[in-house]
Amino acid sequence: MDDREITALPTPSGGEKDEHWNQPLPSPLSEAVEDALNQIELRLRQMLALARLSASDSDVDRQVLQKKLEWLRIEIDRIADEIDRIADEIEHG
Repeated sequence: MDDREITALPTPSGGEKDEHWNQPLPSPLSEAVEDALNQIELRLRQMLALARLSASDSDVDRQVLQKKLEWLRIEIDRIADEIDRIADEIEHG
């Protein structure tokens, strides 16, 4: 399974109003947070795809899937720590 298959999952549609006109211009730090959140979303989508694969009737090695899920969880934690670091930089100037 590759990233193309995983990113083909549908995205939730919200009725959010587009109010970009009154938002401040993005800073490099806020762009880094946005990028990090996108990376977390990608990994969550990968986890969902693996869970669906595991739940299917296909002949898959569930130990391999579990190792991949654990790796993805570790990556999400690493990215979240990076977001915390960036937030501290934003907060403290």
